[in-house]
Amino acid sequence: MTCPFEEPDPAADCRTRLVQAACAVFGEEGYRASVDRIASRAGVARQTLYNNFANKEELFREVGQLMADSVAQELCMGRDGLSQTLYKFGMDLRSKTLSDKGIAIYRSFLVEGARVPEMASAIHGRVQTRLSELVSEYLSVAMKSGELRRDDPVFGAEMFISMLIHIDRARRLAGSPQLEAGEEQKRVKKIVACFLRAFKPD
Repeated sequence: MTCPFEEPDPAADCRTRLVQAACAVFGEEGYRASVDRIASRAGVARQTLYNNFANKEELFREVGQLMADSVAQELCMGRDGLSQTLYKFGMDLRSKTLSDKGIAIYRSFLVEGARVPEMASAIHGRVQTRLSELVSEYLSVAMKSGELRRDDPVFGAEMFISMLIHIDRARRLAGSPQLEAGEEQKRVKKIVACFLRAFKPD
């Protein structure tokens, strides 16, 4: 799986290249990026894009799912223990959502959302729901094994994701710079520690 904002893999199938190209172009130009630019980046004709996706909105939804899946790789591959896996997930999530490109995509999403609310609602639901599902599945396993207190894993996932990005994204949108690497690591460690205390086994 290619991480968001990387160049498309020329060896991948056409649909995958289009999603990867869209991910890179949306990261550079936001939602207003043209389909012609996306098709060119993928090395295909404009009509090929429309043969695979009905419209740009559908393509943007696929990009959102790719972003959610790529971040959640740490949870699927996590073999370093609960705390370290959550820490790696948190670092990856924040690097993608709070980076300049991540913020640019989110800003364009807000603008387009104000213009076309139904589109924003559909995309937001797809991305947020997908990420919440993946995190809640991981937390559910940890709860069943006794590493975390038995609780609603969906609620736990929503709280953890919110702790990781929502306040700091608001700061970034207001013009604050990204934290330096050392400060970023300290912040994620504090968030993970706080979350684990809240869900400490009884």
